[in-house]
Amino acid sequence: MNIADVTGIIISSVVPPIDSTLAFMTKRYFKTEAMFVGPRTDLGLKICYDNPNEVGADRLVNGVAGFNKYGGPCVIVDMGTTINFDVVSKDAEYLGGAIAVGIGIAIDALFSKTARLPLVDFRPPKSVIGTNTVASMQSGLYFGAIGMIDGILERIVEVLGPETKFVATGGQAHLIVDGSRYLKIVDEHITLQGLQMIWERNHPAP
Repeated sequence: MNIADVTGIIISSVVPPIDSTLAFMTKRYFKTEAMFVGPRTDLGLKICYDNPNEVGADRLVNGVAGFNKYGGPCVIVDMGTTINFDVVSKDAEYLGGAIAVGIGIAIDALFSKTARLPLVDFRPPKSVIGTNTVASMQSGLYFGAIGMIDGILERIVEVLGPETKFVATGGQAHLIVDGSRYLKIVDEHITLQGLQMIWERNHPAP
């Protein structure tokens, strides 16, 4: 694609110090004003967070896409640096959710905060009972992550009801879905699709 073909840019940023740089870049190279997603953006969702300014733009984008694609109530579980649980009601309300330690952070912590544990890959172990250090760590990481995720989702179901839909996205989504009792759908592009939905809502075609 030629830069000249770009007529609009939408940004979901969770690093405020670089927002001004991104805005400058879009003006200089794309000759357009960037649209930054935030709590004041027309999302089609009512934000029920105590302080809407605290909600990460990526979480709002996931909520928009999850509700529009799968209906509500729904929970989007985004596995990145953190594991975010974004909860939307059947009435198009962004209710909030949970933020947990990401799998990559857990792996780094085991390696950097201990004297003898190695750096390992995140993968399903052959058995829950590891017979060496690496296998034991992989068991703890894998089943620990699934147990945490399913435990939180179980409690969300108690609040929202059994009709709640669950969608996974992010780097380790496919691995987690294989072992989860609740997560069965992986939607790799849900955040990008959410950005497109927000753009089209705020810039309807003539």
